[in-house]
Amino acid sequence: MSEVHSTYPFSVRWLEGRIGLASAPDVVPDFEVATPPQFGGPGGRWTPEHLFVGAATTCWMTTFLAYAERARLEVVAVEAAGEAIVERGEDGRVSIPRLVLRPK
Repeated sequence: MSEVHSTYPFSVRWLEGRIGLASAPDVVPDFEVATPPQFGGPGGRWTPEHLFVGAATTCWMTTFLAYAERARLEVVAVEAAGEAIVERGEDGRVSIPRLVLRPK
């Protein structure tokens, strides 16, 4: 049986409309999150879609840096852009079937 290595608590509290406040006990600052404008949200705030692709892009970067450190590579610069492709099927269901990462 495996043992727990670490945990990452995250919470969100509704503020108004389709806006919430995201927080974690060991991270500052808290930040507003909302439904994207394409789904009736107010715009100008982080959305679940941003956080999803952001998690994948950040995971790629930090994993690359960990492997580079283990290999004793000198890293001069690292950048990565990511894009979540949202599609609506013929049945009306919305999904993110693809994430595109563009590392440099």
